[in-house]
Amino acid sequence: AFTDLLSTEIIKNIKKLQADKKDLLLTYTSNDERVKVIDEKIKDLSSYLIESIKNTKVNLQVKYDQISKDIIEAEQVFESVPGKEKNMTIMNRDFDLLQQSYNFLNEKKIEAEIAQSAKISFHRIITPATVAKKPLSPNRPIIIIIATILGMFVSIAAIYMVHILKAKVNDIYNIESNASIPVAVSTPFHASFQYKVFQKIVLQLGLKGIVEKGKLLAITAYDKNEGKGYNIINICKTLSLQQQNILVIDFQGDLTTLQNNKIKNVGYINIASEQYECYSNEQLQDLILSSKNTSDFVIINNEFLKEESRALLIMKIADANLFVVDARNTALKLINRLELLKSEFEIQNLSFLLNKIGYNPNVVKEITSWIKKHILKKQTK
Repeated sequence: AFTDLLSTEIIKNIKKLQADKKDLLLTYTSNDERVKVIDEKIKDLSSYLIESIKNTKVNLQVKYDQISKDIIEAEQVFESVPGKEKNMTIMNRDFDLLQQSYNFLNEKKIEAEIAQSAKISFHRIITPATVAKKPLSPNRPIIIIIATILGMFVSIAAIYMVHILKAKVNDIYNIESNASIPVAVSTPFHASFQYKVFQKIVLQLGLKGIVEKGKLLAITAYDKNEGKGYNIINICKTLSLQQQNILVIDFQGDLTTLQNNKIKNVGYINIASEQYECYSNEQLQDLILSSKNTSDFVIINNEFLKEESRALLIMKIADANLFVVDARNTALKLINRLELLKSEFEIQNLSFLLNKIGYNPNVVKEITSWIKKHILKKQTK
């Protein structure tokens, strides 16, 4: 290979001239002066390159002959050295290396056998150890503190998760933040009738113009177990103790306490009976409006909104509407739905009655009651 700078430059010039020649041949013939001039230049450069290669070859041959002569002269120095002594020196060197390796490995083997055969320990006890009264690790106070902090965070996360999954009404703030319908009153959880509690509730309803003489009050709920019947009966008891005449128009037919006339001064009309099944909407409206003159207070136990049969009609006829929601049973999404129904059907004077406000039952009792209600009932059936 020819790699010097001069030869590389010559080859570049030849390649350039060859490219120029090809360009000229596109226009002119090979006999043109311009083409002949380029041929002469290429020939001169080629001759110069060939001469340079010849000179280089001669120089390399001279160097090769000189190196060969030097090698022969250097080898003549070793002709007088005996071959046996040389080989002996090589063998002695190999033997010494092998002997050193053998001695090292043999010493290690002897040390291992001595350590294996020893049956007593050569250690000496300087100071006897004492048993610690408390463990050094793990650190009990730090573990308690970390466990307490983690338990607090897990408890908070669990509470929020339960509320998110449950998505119930819970309190007045949840209702007011999701709807423009006001909360008229809220009733706490009581196992039995509490006159003072419902006296205050009736007073609040009267001040807000919901419970007034000559007005039709419709009390509605979305589904069962939301406290509609409980609140109607206790409001009737309170008004009865105040020597007021009350008429209850029952579209649901589930107020057995009022049906048996166990509360004084309370009239009862069961619209859910067979007698009123064939009544049209106009007849029901006339019946309800005509009942205003028969009693001081007219309370309508409306059908459940979930059924949507006549519930919206009664709500539109009534002068005042109370929609009962349970803090632990009513779904929060129902609030938005009721807001849409109010706008769509133009229901006037609609308010919420929040049942079981602040009620937090025992978890064990709730689970037991759920098992009795759902599992044991199925087994008895």
